Amino acid sequence: MALEGKEKKPENMTDMEFAVIDKKAKSGIILNLSNEVLREVSTESTAKGMWEKLKTLYMKRIVKNRLYLKQKLYTFRMVEGTSILSHLDAFDSILMNLSNIDAEVNDEDQALLLLISLPQSFKHIRDTMLYGKDNISTVEIKSILKSKECIDRDIIEKVV
Repeated sequence: MALEGKEKKPENMTDMEFAVIDKKAKSGIILNLSNEVLREVSTESTAKGMWEKLKTLYMKRIVKNRLYLKQKLYTFRMVEGTSILSHLDAFDSILMNLSNIDAEVNDEDQALLLLISLPQSFKHIRDTMLYGKDNISTVEIKSILKSKECIDRDIIEKVV
């Protein structure tokens, strides 16, 4: 509600009640910003003002940002020895950033890019997922990768 601004507050809400909500929202924003980013928005007096400033600074929907993020997605590769969960988290982070600037990647393309990002040691999984199927989904691939990590962890724990 605070991000929509005082002009859109409910009629039955007093200015004092809205001020309390705005202060809480502003505090929540401040707590989640690094010092460098906080300096950029410290002059704003409302949560809406801070949010709008953050959007203009970091969520620009310009070609440069779209190209950068798409390049990052298409060249994204898992380093051998990295945990699958951290790789999936980084992959999802790139997709979320693309989504935030309205650059969507369909599920089948996401699945293919995820498979391609895997190192050579995952060749058997990649081959199994690509051949003999009419379509693949990101959810299915993530599920298989997470299962593999659990199995690998169990095997290592039994050896140790």
